[in-house]
Amino acid sequence: MNNHTDERDTLALMLKNDPGFFRTLIDALPIQIFVKDTKSRFVAANTATAKIIGAASVAELIGKTDLDFFPIEAWTEYQSDEQQLFATGKPIIEKEEPKIDKITGEKRLVWITKLPVRDKSGKIIGLVGFGNDMTERKHAEEKLQEERNSLRVLIDTLPDYIYVKDTQSRFIESNIAHAHHMHVKSPDDLLGKTDFDFYPKDIATSFYTDEQEIIRTGKPIIQKDEINSTLQDHTVRVLTTKIPLRDTKGRIIAIVGVGHDITKLSKMERNLGETHSKLGNTLNELKRTQDQIIENERMRALGQMASGITHDFNNALTPILGYSDLLLNGPDLLDDKATAINMLNDIRTAAIDASQTVRRLSEFYAPARKTERKTIDINKLIDSTLALTRPKWKEEMAAKGANIQVVSELNEVHNVYGNESQLREMLTNLIFNAVDAMPKGGTLTINVHNEAPFTVIKVTDTGMGMTEEVRQHCFEPFFTTKHKRGGGLGLSMVHGIIRQHEGNIDVESIEGKGTTFIIRLPEAVEPVFGEKTKVDKPVEIQQMKVLLIDDEEIVRQTVEACLKGDKHTVHTATDGNEGIALFRKEHFDIVITDRAMPGMSGDHVASEIKKINPNMPVIMLTGFGHVMKDLQQRPAGVDLIVSKPVTRDSLRDSLIKAVSHKKH
Repeated sequence: MNNHTDERDTLALMLKNDPGFFRTLIDALPIQIFVKDTKSRFVAANTATAKIIGAASVAELIGKTDLDFFPIEAWTEYQSDEQQLFATGKPIIEKEEPKIDKITGEKRLVWITKLPVRDKSGKIIGLVGFGNDMTERKHAEEKLQEERNSLRVLIDTLPDYIYVKDTQSRFIESNIAHAHHMHVKSPDDLLGKTDFDFYPKDIATSFYTDEQEIIRTGKPIIQKDEINSTLQDHTVRVLTTKIPLRDTKGRIIAIVGVGHDITKLSKMERNLGETHSKLGNTLNELKRTQDQIIENERMRALGQMASGITHDFNNALTPILGYSDLLLNGPDLLDDKATAINMLNDIRTAAIDASQTVRRLSEFYAPARKTERKTIDINKLIDSTLALTRPKWKEEMAAKGANIQVVSELNEVHNVYGNESQLREMLTNLIFNAVDAMPKGGTLTINVHNEAPFTVIKVTDTGMGMTEEVRQHCFEPFFTTKHKRGGGLGLSMVHGIIRQHEGNIDVESIEGKGTTFIIRLPEAVEPVFGEKTKVDKPVEIQQMKVLLIDDEEIVRQTVEACLKGDKHTVHTATDGNEGIALFRKEHFDIVITDRAMPGMSGDHVASEIKKINPNMPVIMLTGFGHVMKDLQQRPAGVDLIVSKPVTRDSLRDSLIKAVSHKKH
């Protein structure tokens, strides 16, 4: 007799000889279970029934009816239902019965099923009931429906044409604006139909061909200018964007389309052309206005995010390109080791800031998280930011024949608690803004002092200054006086960062004399000066044999150099298949693999590695690292996810964590 048979026999004996054991099972169930006689009196019940009815115990229920616990109106309804069941034998299936929680007073929604109980002769002698508390589920369904309704209202409110098609180019969703464009009464009139039901064959064929190409390649169509005729033969001009919609496995299951009607703009173009000879200079002004409207449409399509990220990257690239050019084109600088090291440190800091800029992109899809913050020495932050921006305010301006003098008035101040990358971005924007305001040179002064409970930073330039109108609007998004030299987001981002840090910003300016930005940030408690920095001892790590798999040569070379710098032995592979082949031939202590690779993905590599050696630590080093962490996506077989770009320190820490994971 095997173990399973022994267990089954033991359980059967317990159920037969120990009624208390069966009672324990019934009481452990979260659903109501009860038995009533033909007088609707409780004969038996479990703990869940007593709890929802409001009885102190199961014993308190026995022999009583619902009238002892519920209002007479509810008892009348329950009594009527049960007497009907006793008379007809027809069960009551999942009837919704509102209940009031006697402890919290909350209205509960319970679905009750009642079945007749018969004796051996078939006579009904009572009923057995089951109750399922569906309150949370009902609330969740109502919330989901409310969200769907809100989304539906939002989509139907938009003036643009929004629709969804399946892989056969049949409409499966549409907003009201699109339905009206297609000359049907409601979006429901479009469902299941195709463009061939509404457009001439040549136009419908063009749409169908584009959409099937998207489904085949996955490449979207962005703002395609389409001219077509409606059912009334009116010519319309639409900027159309179509993107693939994928399921959780990455398969394309539909196409989302957005159309923006620019027919009026097109008509304006024709009118301007027809009146060219009469309007002269007025036509040129209208043309500039038209160009601005079109540009605004493009900017709206791209969104504020793209502009902000471009702005941040340009700021970060300034010291990287500036210092790298100086080091490459000025060999003498390499002889000055201290200067060269300072430049390399600034390049590294700027690269880390650029990495943080990329990471902020994940805030658009990731679950909400708190901004990473720490205690910051404002004076050190200003010094490092001035060093990072030096290529802009010194070398670049000197090349233009303008001299910018920088004056630092750094006094003893308190710490500020915040995000270092964001505050450096804020200072960088203000410094660049000041430099742009002094095209012929001038003085940039940065003053730091205490005004309890704030640490105050003043950034002053001796530049062109602002008019009162410009001063009042300077923090508004896209407001700019630089025209083609700026996107109008710098100061609005400064304002947003300061607000996130619970501070405030003021601006004082006199046209022709200069501008001062005054930033007040809440001060931390402890002073900065005299503070001793704790230096962690470097963690010892054993020398290992590492298999590195990545299809990008520059990444392989960089990571390999970092690993060899810590005395590890490194074998590299350019793709997943080559990596698996190497792993089968030789012994390795750890595997580091990219995720997105041709042929075999990193997910597949990790899975295959664990099939060969389940105890092998696998690190996934990928540019999707932050996204995967935010969405809590860790492929099977992967022990640790590390985000690119990676530093030597972060790579060392990752190896330590992976080895520690293996030991446990």
